[in-house]
Amino acid sequence: MPAMNQHSPTSHDAECERIARPIGSGFRYASLPLRGRERYAITAIKALDKSLEEIVQTVAEPQVARSKLDWWRGALHQATTEGSSNHPVLISLLESTPPTTLEKLVPHLESRLGSALLALDYQGFDTEADLNAYLDAKGGALFRLYAQALNLPEETSIKLGALGALGHRIDNLQWLGRDVARGFIYLSAEQLEKHGINEADFHRPDR
Repeated sequence: MPAMNQHSPTSHDAECERIARPIGSGFRYASLPLRGRERYAITAIKALDKSLEEIVQTVAEPQVARSKLDWWRGALHQATTEGSSNHPVLISLLESTPPTTLEKLVPHLESRLGSALLALDYQGFDTEADLNAYLDAKGGALFRLYAQALNLPEETSIKLGALGALGHRIDNLQWLGRDVARGFIYLSAEQLEKHGINEADFHRPDR
């Protein structure tokens, strides 16, 4: 194995494993072929993704959720500009990612954080373009982060970004009932109007 891919696991890596790779999860088995720095890097990225999602999904008070996301914004800025952090997820990411690669991750990290803030400020999606921008900022950015961490070609990164956005759209459709109960409808007003549906229809008891 090349020396550059060697990485001795730490307690920070173990915390990322706990968050991102629970036994039985699809991500756990999908990442099994990876070794060394590559596995720890994408596991840290997935742990970050799940940490942001947990804030959006479980923190009931918007001000508290916003405060937590603002903390992550500052922590990500410190990690990517100063190369330091006190958070285990970011420490693991820094330790498993070369500086040149970390620099490439920055715009996608910012997009993923931005998607969490957008979900927090959810007011619906007027057009398909609005919805697609959100899907790309969340699912697309996550898959582009994986591609950059694995040092895949730019063409592959672009294709994976499109796949990630599509995967997030499918997830939203799968959990449509749950999201509607929380007041979220991940369908554009443009498409609803096209099919003669409005948001109130989703809350009817016979739906």
